[in-house]
Amino acid sequence: MINEELQARIAAATQQPVRFENNVVEAFPVDLSGSHFERLGLYLIQRLRDSIPTMLVALADFCGLLVAAELAMLVQDAATSAPLALYFSPTLLAYSAIMTFAYGFIDVYSGVARSGPDELRRLTLMTTILVMIIASVTYFASGRLPITAYALAWAFALFAIPLGRAAVRAQFGRRDWWGRKAVLFANDIRTARRVIKSLREQPRMAVKPIAIMTGGVEVNAEWDLGLPVLHGTWAGLIKAKLRGIDHAIIAMPNLNDPQSLALIRRYEFMFKHWTIVPYFVQTYSMWLRTNELNGLIAMQLTHRLFVPTHRAMKRVLDIVLTLMGSIVLLPIGLLIALAIKVDSKGPVFYGQKRLGHHGETFRMLKFRSMIQNADEVLEDYLAEHPEMRDEWNENQKLKKDPRITGLGRFLRRTSLDELPQLLNVLRGEMSLVGPRPCMTDQREMYDWTWEFYTRVRPGITGQWQVSARNSVSFRERTTMDAFYIRNWSVWLDLYILAKTIPAVLRHSDAY
Repeated sequence: MINEELQARIAAATQQPVRFENNVVEAFPVDLSGSHFERLGLYLIQRLRDSIPTMLVALADFCGLLVAAELAMLVQDAATSAPLALYFSPTLLAYSAIMTFAYGFIDVYSGVARSGPDELRRLTLMTTILVMIIASVTYFASGRLPITAYALAWAFALFAIPLGRAAVRAQFGRRDWWGRKAVLFANDIRTARRVIKSLREQPRMAVKPIAIMTGGVEVNAEWDLGLPVLHGTWAGLIKAKLRGIDHAIIAMPNLNDPQSLALIRRYEFMFKHWTIVPYFVQTYSMWLRTNELNGLIAMQLTHRLFVPTHRAMKRVLDIVLTLMGSIVLLPIGLLIALAIKVDSKGPVFYGQKRLGHHGETFRMLKFRSMIQNADEVLEDYLAEHPEMRDEWNENQKLKKDPRITGLGRFLRRTSLDELPQLLNVLRGEMSLVGPRPCMTDQREMYDWTWEFYTRVRPGITGQWQVSARNSVSFRERTTMDAFYIRNWSVWLDLYILAKTIPAVLRHSDAY
């Protein structure tokens, strides 16, 4: 039930008297007789508040460009033995400001953030174009082209800008003032709960529901999601619009339902921005394109990973990034191998049979993190502790696994035990990003996702590893893997790779 504290907070947020009955809010008509000046002031204040996240992200971009340019100059000076100096000149400030302003034209400063891979794609392409333009202008103006400085600045910027954006969103994304307030239209409790959970876990979207509009469906205690449930007519929606709340989220499984259509049409012109969450949100969404067929909406989809040229592109990306990463990771791997030999008896590497591309069997390599005779130890442990059998059957893992060594727990928690799989990538058995390799006895657990799984190479990291690690069930992980395959692109791979390290550092639930 809604408590008194929540009641006071809702009343303060909506600026109107409210009445609570059976966890449902009924709003009384409100007085809208205030002067135009007062209403304009409220609107401007709200607009300024909504623009704070955009200004912070833009400031992060500006600073990232300055840092990238400064690092490029310092590296060039060091390579040419020139005296090191700071280069925060008016010209450099002007170039950074121009590039930041130009990002606005590709819609990366919109009130509602784009998906991570799409944002990365737009920023990368625009940064590349802008650096080429600035380099050309410099050449024609001075007659010389410091190509190494511009190349370094471009490379540093591709890292600094996404990193700065991620830092700002991580720092401020969960603050009350971050994001646009919105009204969630939903007539299904499961859909409403899922949308609210997703928005709270992804502050980068910068949208925060302040209320749920049900449209008259039966409401019970399950609807207590920490937000007021607005039942029937809500005159306060008019007040909310005047206060600058002009965003609505439609999350209804059946938009063709007469009751759902009537609800949308009733408030259609009350909100400037609408976000529609279709029923098949977990299937195709990231690269969905819409078209028009004589008044009908058509959605165009492409299985990118099933196109030969795209598969070849992914393979080239795997090889290039693996070879580049091996330069840094090889010394770390040698130290881990030495530590394993000192920690426990047995080989350094462990090869396990897995099912991969086209359902073929291969040996997936890992640094050994278990004791010898691990399979026998597991069977004995489950026999002695039958209460742990359910956890094993559902997750195929145990939080307190008796087979894992002391060093092995550290390797698993940090995912360093996965490093030898880079050899599997070079041999063509795995990819850097993809669904996790399937154990031979897990075939039936994949259900309908098995057909998707066998169409691609399994990966070292993937969608669920950077989203939830081990906090989801095996079935949920396979669903996330299917989502990745359906929505693949080079930018999605790069986005997942960029999130892998902070995901490993952030989560302590890996086991």
